[in-house]
Amino acid sequence: LGAFDALTELYTSLAAKHYFYGAWKRHCQYRESHVALAYEQLDDWAGAQAAYERAQTKARGGVLPFSESEYCLWETRWVEATRRLQSWDMLLDLGLHESLPEIELDAGWRVWDWNERGAQVRQLLKAAPTEFASSARARFYEAFLALSRGAGGTGSGSKSADFQRMCKEGIRACLQQWNDLPAVGTPAHTTLLHMFQLMVELGDASNIYASLSTTKADNLEAKSGDLKSVLQTWRERLPNNSDPINIWSDLVAWRQHVFKAINDVYVPFISQQQQQQKADDGDGEGSTPAPATKGTQKNKASRKGGESNGDSDAASKDDSKATGNNGTNNSVLTSYAYRGYHEMAWIINRFAHVARLHGLVDVCINSLTRIYTLPNIEIQEAFLKLREQAKCYYHRPDELQSGLDVISNTNLMYFSLPQKAEFFTLKGQFLAKLSKLDEANHAFATGIQFDLASHKAWAAWGRYNDERFCNNMPDTTGAVNAISCYMQAAGLAKRPRVRRYLARTLWLLSQDDAAGNVCAAFDAYKSEMPTWYWIAFVPQLLAGLDAPYARQAQQLLLRIAKQYPQALYYALRTAREEALVARLRQPDQSSNASTGSPAQQSQQQQQQQQQPSLAADELMPKLKTAHPLLALSMETMIDHIVHRLKPCPEEDIYRLVHALLADSLQQLHAAVMSQPRGSLSLVDTIVANTCRVALSLPAGAIKTRFEQDFGSVRGMDLCEYVTKMYQWQQMLRRAIRGRRPRALMLSMFGPLLVEFEQQKFEDVEVPGQYLRLTDSADDFVRIERFIPTLEVVLRS
Repeated sequence: LGAFDALTELYTSLAAKHYFYGAWKRHCQYRESHVALAYEQLDDWAGAQAAYERAQTKARGGVLPFSESEYCLWETRWVEATRRLQSWDMLLDLGLHESLPEIELDAGWRVWDWNERGAQVRQLLKAAPTEFASSARARFYEAFLALSRGAGGTGSGSKSADFQRMCKEGIRACLQQWNDLPAVGTPAHTTLLHMFQLMVELGDASNIYASLSTTKADNLEAKSGDLKSVLQTWRERLPNNSDPINIWSDLVAWRQHVFKAINDVYVPFISQQQQQQKADDGDGEGSTPAPATKGTQKNKASRKGGESNGDSDAASKDDSKATGNNGTNNSVLTSYAYRGYHEMAWIINRFAHVARLHGLVDVCINSLTRIYTLPNIEIQEAFLKLREQAKCYYHRPDELQSGLDVISNTNLMYFSLPQKAEFFTLKGQFLAKLSKLDEANHAFATGIQFDLASHKAWAAWGRYNDERFCNNMPDTTGAVNAISCYMQAAGLAKRPRVRRYLARTLWLLSQDDAAGNVCAAFDAYKSEMPTWYWIAFVPQLLAGLDAPYARQAQQLLLRIAKQYPQALYYALRTAREEALVARLRQPDQSSNASTGSPAQQSQQQQQQQQQPSLAADELMPKLKTAHPLLALSMETMIDHIVHRLKPCPEEDIYRLVHALLADSLQQLHAAVMSQPRGSLSLVDTIVANTCRVALSLPAGAIKTRFEQDFGSVRGMDLCEYVTKMYQWQQMLRRAIRGRRPRALMLSMFGPLLVEFEQQKFEDVEVPGQYLRLTDSADDFVRIERFIPTLEVVLRS
C-alpha cells in the first residue's frame, strides 16, 4: 500500500488525472469511491462533491470500515471539488476550524481584503508547513504583501528590497519546480506557467503602484493613460478556455486586488471634483445653471447600466466638446476615475464565460451577480453580463421562463444595433424552446431588422426554420426559409463554422419536393458565395450531380473550378473515369436485365447513369478554359504517373488475391467467434468475387493455375479456401520481389517527370492539401521537382 500511495502521489504531482483515476479505481475498496471518481472524470464536480460527502458520512457513522488511505482520498478530492465549484467561503471555514493554513490562504486570497488582513496573512504564512512556505506561491503572497505595505506607507514599495528579494525567490522557486518536471509536457506545466504569469504581472503591478503613489487630480489623465497600456496587455494575456477553472479564479482574484488599489486612489477624485464644481457654481453670482447636455445624460445612463459602448476615454472626449470647461473636467475625471471598476467588470465577464463553457452554470451566475455591486460599468460589459446570464438559463429547462424575463425586462435604449439584434435572437431561441413558435419567428425577424449583417442572427433563424421543417415534413416551407437564412449566414460569417451551415444546406436540397421550392430558394440567393468553404463538400457535390439538385451542385462546382481549380481537378477526373467505366458496363447490365421490365424504366435508368458523366464532361472543359496552363501541367503530370507507373499484371493479381483473402479471413473470424459456431461454407459474395477475378485474369499460365485451384470454389469450405488463397498470396509476393528491384530510376518511366521543374507552366500543389480544412491556400506546398529515384514498396 505504501508503493501505491507513492504512485498516486506521483500522478498528483504530474497532474496526470486519468492515470490517478485509473489507479484508484483498481485499488479502492468501496463503491462510493468508484462513483465519486466517475463524477470527476465527467467533470461533474457537484456530483463528485456530494458523493465524497456521503462516503465520509458513512465512514464517520461506522457504516464503512474505511482505510486511512481511502479516507484521505475522500477528503482531498472533496477539497478539490469544492475549489472547482468556487465555494471559497466553505473552504475558508474549513481551514479556520481545522487549522489548515494553506487552504485558509487559498480561500482568503479570493475573499479577503489583504490590505486590511495583512497581519493575519503573515501569521498564516508562518504557520504553514515547510513545504508550502518555501514554494513559489508563498513567495508570491509575501511579495504582494510587501508591495501593498510599501505603497500604503512611504510609496516606495515597488522598489523596496523586500519586494525585489521576494520576486527573485519566487522566480527561482518556479524554475526549480520546472526543472523537477519531465522534459515532456504534462498538465503540471500548465499550473507552473500560470505561476510564471503571476510573477510577471507582479512586476507590472509594481509599476502600477508606483504610478498610483504620484497620481493627483491634475495629472489623472496622464497617469491613467500610462496604466491603460498595462491593463490592455493584461486583457490579452489570459489562460486558455480549456485550462482549469481554478487557474482562472486565481488570476481574477489577483487582478481584482490590483484593481481595488486603483479604485482606492482614483475614486476619491470624484468627490473632490464635485466639491470643486459646487464651489465654482457658487462663485458665479446671478448665473443660471447650464442645461443638461448629451454628455451629462450619458453619464447618468452610465450609472444605471454602464458607460457608452467603445472606449470610455474617447466617449469622454466627445462629451467634453458638448459641455463647458467644468463639463470637460467632469466627464474626463469620471471616465478615468472608474477605470478600475471597468477592468473588474471585464475580467468578471470573461471568467463567467469560461465557467459556463466548463459547465459550471452556478459559478457563472454567482460571478455575474458581483457586477451589480460595481458603481459604474461600460455598456459593452452590461451587455455581456446579460447575455451570459441568459445563456446560463437557456441550458436549464426549468429556468427558461426566468431567462426570457431577463431578456424581456432589459432596457435596450443604450445598446447598439448589433447588440439589440443579438438580444432579440436570444429571445427567439428562448421562445422556440418554450414552443411559442410564432412569437419566436417574430423575434428572429426583429433581430434581423436591427442588424442585417449579423451572421449569428441569420444562423439562429436558420436553425429555427430547420427544426420546424424536420418536425413538419414533407412541408418544405421551413426548408425554404432555412436555406435562405443559412446562405445569408454563410455569406456574412466567412469563418470555418460556415461549413456547418453548408452541410445543412446540402441536406435540405436533397429533401426538395416535386415543385423544386427548396432549389428555387437556393437559386434566389444572389449575395457573396463562400466558395472556399464549399471545397470541403466537393465529393458530396460530385455525387449530387445525379440528385434532384444537380443544377445547383454543378453551379457550385463551376465556381470552385474557376477560383480553386486544383481543389476540384483530381476529384473531377476520378469522377469522370468512374462514370466512363459505368457507361461501358451499361450495355452488359441492360442485356442481363429481365425482359419483363418496362422500356420506360430502362430508359430512365440509362439517363440517370449518363447524367453524372455528362455533367462532369461539361465541367472539365470549363476548368481547362479558365486555367489552360495549370490544367495542362496537372494533366501531363497525372497521365505520366498513371500510365507510365502502372503496376505489372502480377501486382494487379496480388492486389485482388489480397482482397479475397481479407474477406475470407473476416468471414472465418466471424464464424469462429459466433455462439454457436457458424457454418464454414463460403458465402455467395466471396464465390462471386472469386469467379469474377478468374474471368478478369489475362490468358496465360497464371490464369490456368488459378482456374485449376479455384475452379470448384463452390464446393470448397472456408478453411480450404483460406489456405489456398494464402498460398497464392505468398507465391505472388515472392514472384514480385524477385522481379522488382528495391529502387528504380524515374527516367526509365517518365522523362517528363524528371524534367518537371523545367516543363511545368504553373505551380502545381501537392494533391490532398485541401482536405486539411484550412482558411486559405497560402501555405500550401507546391511541387518543385520529383526525386529521380523511386523506392519500390510491396504493401502487405
